[in-house]
Amino acid sequence: MKLKLMGLLLSTVCASNLAYADTPLSKPVEHWVDFRSADARFQVSEEAAGVVFYRRAEDLNGPSVNIYVEGEYLASLLPNGFRYALVCPKSQRFEAQFTGVAYDNGYIRKGQSGEYTDLPAASISYFKVVPSASGLPQVVRMPAEEARTDLRVLREQTHTLPRVSGPKDCDTPRPPVL
Repeated sequence: MKLKLMGLLLSTVCASNLAYADTPLSKPVEHWVDFRSADARFQVSEEAAGVVFYRRAEDLNGPSVNIYVEGEYLASLLPNGFRYALVCPKSQRFEAQFTGVAYDNGYIRKGQSGEYTDLPAASISYFKVVPSASGLPQVVRMPAEEARTDLRVLREQTHTLPRVSGPKDCDTPRPPVL
């Protein structure tokens, strides 16, 4: 008797789940869009500096590249992708590391390593991800016109959430990232 009751209960639950599967409510709650259009227009205020990091497919082979600004995660750049951010107009430290590989120590190194670059207020600076002499990713500053030409065929990446806080409290020194 108990087996028949459990069988009836189980078949009822399964039938109700199948009926629910075809309803509009069964669609995923989240929908990720990896890229936006290739139309790269940026705006920057007088109190901020804009930075664009981009990666062309033909420049660097390998997995996605994590970009860090002052030790804070900005994006994981895929080939032919870019990411724009507003930051404080001062000297900022940038780091690029491959993700998801055995030698990925980018998270550990993000607080100590990287190259410093001065960023002027009310201006946009462009940085391309290229291989270093050892084949690992690095960011290099690019002339604006050359970068804009490159960006015409690239798409803005939107599939990750940046940790870069933006141009808030630009005059307050930040504690080191550990």
